[in-house]
Amino acid sequence: MQMQQVSFRELWQVATQLELLAIDLLDGQVDAAMIDRLDANLAAMANALDKGESITELDVEFHALLAHATRNRVLAMSREPVSLLFYPSLDRLFVHPRTRDVSPRRLFDAHTAIVEGLRARDMAEARRWMERHMADFRRGYDHAGLDIDGPIGGPPIEA
Repeated sequence: MQMQQVSFRELWQVATQLELLAIDLLDGQVDAAMIDRLDANLAAMANALDKGESITELDVEFHALLAHATRNRVLAMSREPVSLLFYPSLDRLFVHPRTRDVSPRRLFDAHTAIVEGLRARDMAEARRWMERHMADFRRGYDHAGLDIDGPIGGPPIEA
């Protein structure tokens, strides 16, 4: 299967552009219902973190909520295959001994800052935090010593 040969670098490059585009397309689209959905996602993520549960699915949901809120169906459809590729990439960071204690919390903090920017209708701040968030995703891979040019699934990580 071709998807199995996708590298983290390829995923990260495209995902970064899609996430920044979502923030750009949200300008003028932010409403109370959208903020409520994002707040519910953050609350579920905080609960999962407190229980030591995986937040991978909630992370993917967060980014899908942003894409759907743009009301741009092409962007939302473009994110679908990227979302599927995110699962193994995030899971690798969340179980790696060098990143498992920090990565989930950093992700949550970035999502919270993005939502706060959107809540304030400060699109520049939301975009700045999305840039930081996506750069942090890459930094996590570098810090863990994971091969960014290897297939995203990669070999199993010893916990």
